[in-house]
Amino acid sequence: MADITEIANETGFGYYTPSKISSKRIVEGWYPSHIVHATVNPPRTIRKKYKAKIYHLRVEIAATSGYQVKDKDGVEISTSEYAGRELYHNGIFFFLFPREEDTFEENNEGNKLYAEFLHAIDTPLEKVEVDGVYKYYLSEIEPSVMLGKPVLVYVRKSKPFIGRQGDKISPMQIKYVRKWSGGEPIKVKGLRLPI
Repeated sequence: MADITEIANETGFGYYTPSKISSKRIVEGWYPSHIVHATVNPPRTIRKKYKAKIYHLRVEIAATSGYQVKDKDGVEISTSEYAGRELYHNGIFFFLFPREEDTFEENNEGNKLYAEFLHAIDTPLEKVEVDGVYKYYLSEIEPSVMLGKPVLVYVRKSKPFIGRQGDKISPMQIKYVRKWSGGEPIKVKGLRLPI
């Protein structure tokens, strides 16, 4: 009878190493995380009257104690049990201010989530006075500036959509990003493929 090395030489072989990352289902709640991938789309028209750039994020849940989420039965689970799992943000809109030659409208109220995101990653917001009204000047940032930043993310089910097999899917996605006061930045290693 042939041994494993003889069979491997004839047919080829591979290995399976079980993941050490928890396979527990992500539940709704706040998770301490680090941004491990970020991209930005070029400006596009939104609702036929605004123009915005859209930032897409991927975060990795941190192995930090002291943060809890509750499962569907109300049992508290430490977020560290999900350490290493990645979560996605469907998009943070940065609505652009129209210049004189532009035909799109201003949507400064739509920039609330972008302003909160800048605060979460320690990007200063400059307060300016325009026509007697105080506003915050929002700077455009490069995705590379976000990498490794500590953030708290709130996760819940997204709107359902129909998958490739015709089934209804509602993945868990990031809805809000806030400042993680006790979080330390990390160095993001290796190549991160686009989302």
